[in-house]
Parts: sequence; structure tokens; C-alpha cells
Amino acid sequence: MKTLKTLGLLVLMSMLSYVSIAQSPSCSSSGCIVDTLILNTGYDHTTNSQYSYGDYDNYWRLTNVPSSSGLTLPSPSYVISPNSAWHNFPNSQWISAFNDNSYNTNNPVPDDPYSFENCFCICQDTTVYFNFEVVADDYGYVYLDNNLLAAGDSGYHFQYGNRIIVDTAISLTSGTHCLRLDMRNISGVAMGISLEGYMTGGSPLDQNCCNPNGSICGVKYLDQNCDSSYAGDPTLDGFEIILYDSLNNPIDTTITDSLGNYCFLDIPAGNYYVGEINQPGYVQTYPSSGQHNIDVTVGTVTGADFANCDTTTTPSEPDPCEEKLEIKPEIKNCKATFNLLNSPSNPWVLLSAEWTFGDGYSSNEVSPTHYYDAPGAYQVCVEVTYYNTETQECCTVKECLEIEIKEPCPEECQIDGEILVDFDECCEYEFSLNVNSNTEIIGYIWTLGDGTTLTGEEVEHIYTQAGGYQVCVTVIAEGPDGRCCSKRICIELEVPCEGKPQDDSSGKRSLGNDETDVDDQYNFKVYPNPTSDNVNIALNLSEKQQVQIRMFDINGRVVIEKNAGEQGAGSHKFPMSTSNLNTGMYFCYVTLSNGEVLHTKVVIE
Repeated sequence: MKTLKTLGLLVLMSMLSYVSIAQSPSCSSSGCIVDTLILNTGYDHTTNSQYSYGDYDNYWRLTNVPSSSGLTLPSPSYVISPNSAWHNFPNSQWISAFNDNSYNTNNPVPDDPYSFENCFCICQDTTVYFNFEVVADDYGYVYLDNNLLAAGDSGYHFQYGNRIIVDTAISLTSGTHCLRLDMRNISGVAMGISLEGYMTGGSPLDQNCCNPNGSICGVKYLDQNCDSSYAGDPTLDGFEIILYDSLNNPIDTTITDSLGNYCFLDIPAGNYYVGEINQPGYVQTYPSSGQHNIDVTVGTVTGADFANCDTTTTPSEPDPCEEKLEIKPEIKNCKATFNLLNSPSNPWVLLSAEWTFGDGYSSNEVSPTHYYDAPGAYQVCVEVTYYNTETQECCTVKECLEIEIKEPCPEECQIDGEILVDFDECCEYEFSLNVNSNTEIIGYIWTLGDGTTLTGEEVEHIYTQAGGYQVCVTVIAEGPDGRCCSKRICIELEVPCEGKPQDDSSGKRSLGNDETDVDDQYNFKVYPNPTSDNVNIALNLSEKQQVQIRMFDINGRVVIEKNAGEQGAGSHKFPMSTSNLNTGMYFCYVTLSNGEVLHTKVVIE
């Protein structure tokens, strides 16, 4: 590692190689000379458009400030949103020394003004023409090469009637010249300055030809929550920021000012790294890599912020008992799902949630789904109880919100159909269903009258004994309101012959005996099976999914329904009680939000 003494020598040598704003004008470069040079504040000459609020203006530089401000000079100005009392020019933006239009530091005489300079290049010794207007809060002054060019007559200069107007011709020599705006704030409340206009004559250079460089600026802030994100955190001054070349050799250094700001100005286009020298008691939380890798382009200011967590203090966890509950409703037709956005942190846990839906119904699920019988306005309330595992204390928080159900529930699902039968001389039967439904069908359960149960839209079966059989199919569908519905359709079948039974290698799909490719994909299992009091549904998800579990009896009626909600990638197990079910055969269906349906047979003993 290089010592600080070596670092200082490298920095000194490298600064001589790249810091120079007064470069030789590129008067011979193709495409550099323009007829008219736009002078607007908040104007990006790279894109020929206005900067957005909060951006840096790389062309209007802050060059002088009152000594009490503590700002680093020079630096790009900030583009700010205008105060409601200010006049706005249509093609320029207001700029300031600070990134807030309400920053109201006064600087009457004898304090220094806030000064903003825009340096430009001309290629001829000739007369040039300036035509522009200036508004400022409170007072503005215009200088060219440090000579006073114009000042307001009276009144506050942020009003259009008191604007400063410059319409003049001036003889200039070829080379670099600087237009300067001075601003004084007298009465607090807000501060800023704005210019709109242009210069012609003298064969002026495009701004990016006059200064073919870019800049890197940023803010150093105290990450109070140690979560790598900025949330109005205080800034940190006195931290050393290092600029490195593309090979990670240090080439310049600066110190964050009283507002945490730093800048490296007028850097040739290319690849650079920016890092910091950390201080005792702090751990860097942003960027996670420790450095920013930046491609500097001509005319742009690239932002590169740094954040540190104070390791001498522990960020306090929010007390859920003091926080307002945030409820997020998701409403579709008459179906409403309610989610709590509050997630308590250790040592707090959510003990219970009691919901009332405003229509006489209630639920104790954490994220319930409720169906309203009619449109209208409803007051939904939740009362949440938290438990502190360290102090063994409980607290209860209640919150209500108004929702509006605008549409009634869709009509109930309608299913109708006809069983189609085909068979050959070996008594091998094929069953299918010609079905009509007003909603999406998610499954078929066939009972063939001889104890055989199959699934699928079409099934095959060989009867081993002649006789009469009742063949039924239960059609299971997802209703328009999201709830499950089913229809059982039956026929009487007379089998005239006896066939030879097929073994398991026949490929016929018998529910619960053969796992489908989809089941294998999700490692879908139900155990113990057979069972009596409890059953576990296990599956593995490769990505986040909404999971819904339903269990049907042999007649297609829903006997158990569980909305497991959103589950992340990984293995999951859902225990379910079956103690209230009669002995017999049941069918377990698991529906995923990607449209996949997993199913198997469950035997209750």
C-alpha cells in the first residue's frame, strides 16, 4: 500500500496534468464553431435541453460565496425548483449554491455575494452581441470579465417587472471570457437566480469545445439506519475523497465541505474510480464495493455519493406500538385482500390480527381475503397485537380505512356438459366431456363405478366385469369472484363384456398413484398418506408464487381451503388439520399464480 507521503506526491504530479479550464480554444475543430451561444442557466449543452430539478449545472459554476457558508469552490451550481413567487423563463432553470430553493442564508453588504460564472470561448477579435434577461432573489448583478455589465434598478429582482435586461454590443478579443452573475439574499425565505438569452458574433465555440471535460461531484452522508439508503440523513464534513485513474492510481484528493459536498472539476473524458479515506468509528455502507467506477463524459457532472454508518452507536429499532399501521387493500370486483405493510423487528413479533370488514364479517388472518355481497363504502378496521420477546410486554394498535366496492360480484360460475363414451370389443372405454362453462376449468375428477378414480379431461378404462355402472365426472372451476366452484355430471353405463385389466405400466393416469412432470418439477408431496388427523403439503418453488390449497371430497365439494399467500423461492411445508373429515378418499389441489395446478389423492382413515 502506498504511504500518505507517496499519495501526496502522486496527487501533486497528476493535478498538473489535468486541471486547466483555460484550455486553448478548438477554433480549428470541425463542428465546434456555432452562430449563437445559448447562455441559459440550467441548460445542458450536451443534450440541448433543460436540466431537471436536483441536477448539477456544469456550465454555470459557483466561484464565490460568503465566508459563513462553508462551501467548497469552485463547484457546479444546483438546478432548483422555483419558488411560487418567482418568474419563470420558458427555456431556462433557476440555479443556486444549494439544492433547495428555501435555503435562506442572507448575505447583505459587506458579506460576499454568491457568484456564478459561465466561461465561453470566441475565435475572432470582433464585436459580440449579448441579449439576455436575469431574475434573482433578492438582487442580481451581471459582470463580464469582472466588469459590471448591468444591475437591477429597484425592487426585488425575482419579479418580471424588475428583471435585469442586457441588450448590448461589446468588442472582445479571441480567447476565453467569463460572464458572472452575483446574487444577494436580503430578506430570507428563498434564494436563487435565473438567466435566459444568448450571445452572437465572434465565432463562439460550442461550450463542450471550449471546455472539453467533465466533472464528478457528490455528497457524504451519515447512514443513520445503516441500510445503505438516503432518507434525509445528515451530511458529514471533513472526510477525504480520492480520485483514481483507470488503473486505480490516486491522482487527486479533496475534503467534504460543511454540507458534505465534494467535487472534482474539469476531468478529461475517460474511466475513473472514486473512493474515500474512512475515519475511526465509521463503516462505509455505500457504495458496497467501496469505490465508484465512473465513465466521465464531456460536459456532464456525474454524481457519486458516499455513506457511512456510525459504529459507536446502535441504530434504534422502530417501536411498532408507536407506529401508524399501514393497510394496503387490493380490490377486484367484490373481492378485497388486505395486507399489513408494517413488519415488526426483533424483539417484537406480531401476535394476532383481528379484522372487521364493515359488513358484519370479521377475520383473524394476518392478510385476509373477503368477498362483499354488494357495492358500497365500507370501513375496514384491524387491531394488531405485538409481543416483545425480551420484556414480555404486549401492546395493541388499531387502524381503520374507508374502501369502496364499485362493482358487484360476478354471477356464479355456470358449468354444464355431456359425457361422451367410446369403447371397443375388448371393453376398453374412453370417456370425455363436452363441457360449457362461463369460467376457467382447473380440473376433472372421474369416478367410474367400480372403485376406480381418474383425473384428466379425457380418461381410459377397462372394465373387468360386465354389468351396470354409474360414471361421474366432477368439473372443478375457478369462479369469476375467485372462489372455487364445481359441478358433478353422471351417466348410467351398461358394460356388456369383460376385459383384461391393465397394470400400472399402461400409462393411464390414476390420481395419487402417478406423479406428473409438473409434480416432479415442484417436488410435490402429501404425507402421511393415508392419514387421520393431520396432513402436510410439501413443495419446492423456484421463484416467488401465490399458493392456494384446496381439498375436495368425492362429490367435488370443497372441504378444506387455505390461502397460503405469497411464498418465496425454496422449500415449503403447509400442515393442515383433517380431524374433522370423515373416512374416505379426498383430492388435494394446489394452485400457483403462474397457472400450474398440482394435485393428488388423500385417503382419510
